[in-house]
Amino acid sequence: MAGTAELIAQGLQRHQAGQWDAAARLYAQALDVTPRFPEALHLLGVLAHQRGAHDQAVTHFQQAIAANPNEAAYHSNLGSALHALGHYDAAVDSYGAALRLDPRRPETHHNLGNTFSARQEFQAAAASFQSAIALDSQYAKAYMQLGRVSQRLSQDEEAVTALRRAIELAPGLVAAYELLADSLRRLGQRDEAIEVYEQFLLHDPNCAPAIYNKGVIELDDYRLVAAELSFARAIELAPDFAEAYCNLGITYLAQGRVREAIENFRAAVRIRADYAMARSNLLMALHYDPETDEETLYEEHLQWSAVLERIETPVLANTRDPHRRLRVGYVSPDFREHAVSRFFEPILSQHCREAVHVTCYADVAKPDATTTHLNTLADNWRNVHGLSDNEFAAHVRRDEIDLLIDLAGHTAGNRMTAFARRLAPVQVSYIGYGSTTGLTCMDYRIVDHVTNPADETSWHTEELARHPLGFACYAPPHDAPPVTVPPSIETGRVTFGCFNNIDKLSPPVVQLWAQLVNAVPDSRLLLKTRAFNDPGAAEAWRRQFAAAGLAPERLELLGRSRTVAEHLAEYRHVDIALDPFPYTGSTTTCEALWMGVPVVSLRGNNYVGRMTASLLETLGAKELIAETQAAYMAIAERLATDARSLLAYRKDLRGAMAGSAICNATAYTRGLEVLYRDMWQRWCGEQR
Repeated sequence: MAGTAELIAQGLQRHQAGQWDAAARLYAQALDVTPRFPEALHLLGVLAHQRGAHDQAVTHFQQAIAANPNEAAYHSNLGSALHALGHYDAAVDSYGAALRLDPRRPETHHNLGNTFSARQEFQAAAASFQSAIALDSQYAKAYMQLGRVSQRLSQDEEAVTALRRAIELAPGLVAAYELLADSLRRLGQRDEAIEVYEQFLLHDPNCAPAIYNKGVIELDDYRLVAAELSFARAIELAPDFAEAYCNLGITYLAQGRVREAIENFRAAVRIRADYAMARSNLLMALHYDPETDEETLYEEHLQWSAVLERIETPVLANTRDPHRRLRVGYVSPDFREHAVSRFFEPILSQHCREAVHVTCYADVAKPDATTTHLNTLADNWRNVHGLSDNEFAAHVRRDEIDLLIDLAGHTAGNRMTAFARRLAPVQVSYIGYGSTTGLTCMDYRIVDHVTNPADETSWHTEELARHPLGFACYAPPHDAPPVTVPPSIETGRVTFGCFNNIDKLSPPVVQLWAQLVNAVPDSRLLLKTRAFNDPGAAEAWRRQFAAAGLAPERLELLGRSRTVAEHLAEYRHVDIALDPFPYTGSTTTCEALWMGVPVVSLRGNNYVGRMTASLLETLGAKELIAETQAAYMAIAERLATDARSLLAYRKDLRGAMAGSAICNATAYTRGLEVLYRDMWQRWCGEQR
């Protein structure tokens, strides 16, 4: 019969060859020959750990240590099994025991660093990875993990150095390329980030994840045509790549190719039914499609809820006192230079602090000066970016929020999956989204009597709360340039303009605008949107308007400006602003009116189709609202031939805006607080 050493040697041979069952039998036979033989117990633990049986591995490692407590490898591998089970404190203790026995084991330092990182002790993790590297200067994974924790410590330059070294040592280390590209992107070095993936693709040109990640950076930089090619190639290589379909949909939407966007979002959802982001993107895209009716839109939102709503029954500690100071929480990824902040800042600044205590839950990936300013206006500010829904929910419940207000809906970066759990007694949808959320636990949605008249069918899961002063309150930019005279006075020709996102320019809009410009002799159409920073996207839109009959010389396309002030200054080139449909403007409408430019709008059949109509009615400019496309044409043509009216609008609109409810932050916020108090008192009066 073979001896213990021979059985162990044979077992290792089978183990290393991947013949795990045979190896396990040989290790067990060794234990039959020599009971409690530590190396046999240890190797059985290694085998169990590799198979994912971590509880069993822990038992074997502990038995090996009991038989021989002085072997560092036993303690180190016990730490790995404990880490896999999420027992991080015990894992740290085991690694510590291993290092006391043998402080020169780089793998133990590396694994200890991983456990510190899991405990979010990133300074300690970095020190452990540096210790591993000091012992083994060729340890590629330690360099990669050092790069990872350096990112978490906001030390992107240090991360770049470590990650470049990891790639130098191990060119096939895919994760290192991803991390390096991310740090370069955060340092503003987008070209270098893309080059990193191109470098990797020289080694593996058919790596779908690398091609996809390159596309993510291209999309983030609005290199739309390049991103489209990257995502399409990733899908070609990996047909079930749901994230690639989703991002290809986002890329199409950014180019104004709404139908293609919808097709790709649907493809992503078919692959992964619970893909919340893809489902939300689909809902958003459907608003831009003129073929989507209200019933279809409503049913699609209910489908989101049916798949993803997971209502919990938490014990809410809120005191049912109808008259006490309310704890109000606002949730948004857009507490930054963003359209939502233009409507939120005046409310936040004017809240009556005797009536409400305000907590802002900022899910902001890239904070800026607006983020800092909003922070100073809140009673409590919580940065929740990167937190799981569980962590986010814990914050809200600890803060004992009475009314939790969502400002995102199904737009990018939303927290719908968290709201779906019921985080506060009263949950409200407001400002950031133009439709129902579809959630049965979203109690109210704030609208007005124009966006959602009381006498029409309500396609909402929420109860509609109508603000008497409008759907929103606007804060004009403090650095807005002065109003100029209509450009037609100097040029002798009328310029129509639209500065909305290109996804709002539906096929009927293109046809109508081309017809309008052709009907007004020597007129021009000026379109301005970020998509036109990409020459390929701009050229595609030139072709669309040419196909609609508009001569190229009568169309001017501008890309994104560097600052809001520069953006607003471009209105000096516009006589008449054209509102798109079926998704009308809100921020863009306010900006045009503030710059003295009249906005011609077609009243739609839902909230997003009536936002501009609501603003114009509040402003007392109903003459700019059309009920049909023919009337839209007539209003725009009349204005184009009425220089006196254009001059009067230029002279009076800013003052009219400033004196209207649109910009009366105090009155608007008092009205909002009345709605909040009514919602709260109704909850307090419910059957306990």
